[in-house]
Amino acid sequence: MTGRTSATVVVCGLVVAVLAATALGLPAGDAAVLVAYSFGVASITYLVGRAAIDRTRSPVIVALIPVVAVALGTVVAARAMFVSSHDLSALVVVVAGAGTAGVLSGLALAAELDRARRQVTAMVERERGLERNRRELVAWVSHDLRTPLAGIRAMAEALDDGVVDEAAEIHRYHLQLLTEADRLARLVDDLFELSRIQADTLALSVEEVALDEVVSDAVACAAVTAEAKGVRIGRRSAGDDGDGRRAGGGNVSVDGNGVVGGGGDAIGRNGDARDVPSEPTRVVGSVPELSRVIGNLLDNAVRHTPPGSAVEVAVTCTDDEAEVSVHDACGGIPDDELDRVFDLAYRGDSARTPGAAGGGGLGLAIARGLVEAHHGEISVHNEDAGCRFIVRLPRA
Repeated sequence: MTGRTSATVVVCGLVVAVLAATALGLPAGDAAVLVAYSFGVASITYLVGRAAIDRTRSPVIVALIPVVAVALGTVVAARAMFVSSHDLSALVVVVAGAGTAGVLSGLALAAELDRARRQVTAMVERERGLERNRRELVAWVSHDLRTPLAGIRAMAEALDDGVVDEAAEIHRYHLQLLTEADRLARLVDDLFELSRIQADTLALSVEEVALDEVVSDAVACAAVTAEAKGVRIGRRSAGDDGDGRRAGGGNVSVDGNGVVGGGGDAIGRNGDARDVPSEPTRVVGSVPELSRVIGNLLDNAVRHTPPGSAVEVAVTCTDDEAEVSVHDACGGIPDDELDRVFDLAYRGDSARTPGAAGGGGLGLAIARGLVEAHHGEISVHNEDAGCRFIVRLPRA
């Protein structure tokens, strides 16, 4: 509040007080004493309260300033008028009773102000975070676009200038051009999908889906990339030992892609045993989007798992929800970065060189948006020598 506004309020208050004293027929001397004491006490109370607000920023002080000012001003002005002790005591009792209601109202107002302040602070922080993510996304995606474009241009110029003239080399250049073009197409698809999620324009064609089949298809698709890197993808139950044999009996099969299957109990979110469904686990969702969620998680796990290690996938369920977990051997994520895993363009390191192990850094952000669009939730925590990503979806 500016000084001019404060002065205007004080002048208006004085005018109202003088008019009230004149209308009530108070003697000029008494009116002057009442105005001087009441406005003096109120001004002092306001200045002290304002100093306290500047120091503590407490909404409680904001709400209590008018209550305290009225109570003190009334008592001091009455005492200055030399009222009898009985009348002064009665006035104090009345002020205390009315002040109690004022204090309660003030506290309620303080709570509302504090809630509004927290909401505004949260909105400001969210806007800052979104703006920071936007700047990072533009910078990182620009880098990721520039690199394959530069490679495509260099190879196209080499072919056009006749620098490469052997059939085998020309064929290799053509394959590399297709690879770079596919990478650009995937990045553009990710950006388009992410824009639909953030603009809340994602339209899901939902139906009852057998989640086990979606996971199996995603595992089959990821197995090719995993095999090329020397990473196994398996479905592991709680009773399996390190060699894929169940300690407590049961059948476990290993197919040509290293996919391990079997029945029994699986490990739940808190390490407790959960049922591996003998019948298909059905959820209400969209097959393409759910496939993309599982595919993104598997792609992320394979990229960060060293050769010779395994990625484990499990589908479990309770009465209310189905759960898909993907456990990798990435070595873990620092605790202070776990909350950032699903942020835009987060990759976990400062290296921004895309390649076979790189990506746009959008896969996990897209996975979170698609899971939330299915009214589910996605989380991650460190476990053993890696991370476990967990997707929970309501059952059909």
